[in-house]
Amino acid sequence: MIAVRVPDRPGMLAGVLATVAAEGANVLEVHHNRAFLQGAIGDTEIDLTLETRGAGHIETLTAALKGKGYAVVRREHFGMPGAPDLFKRWKRVRSLLVEGALDILF
Repeated sequence: MIAVRVPDRPGMLAGVLATVAAEGANVLEVHHNRAFLQGAIGDTEIDLTLETRGAGHIETLTAALKGKGYAVVRREHFGMPGAPDLFKRWKRVRSLLVEGALDILF
């Protein structure tokens, strides 16, 4: 997942997505963060969950976005290198549930 900070103006999302498409990445999910963004008023942060060909492709894509003047932050996400191991996290949640230290309401 990457986050791209842009001015909140018409066409900015289209520009970001055009760069993503030109680099051959597939967009799986898009989320705009306007309400709780820290920083300049009038900016928005676009979280992109992407399907890529690996770490090198992500670096190329990030460089292309930065080359267009976008501020880019790479976020940790399950399935990405360096991300927390999902199985370890599940084991921890399960142990907290068994101990009664965590409640999940449905």
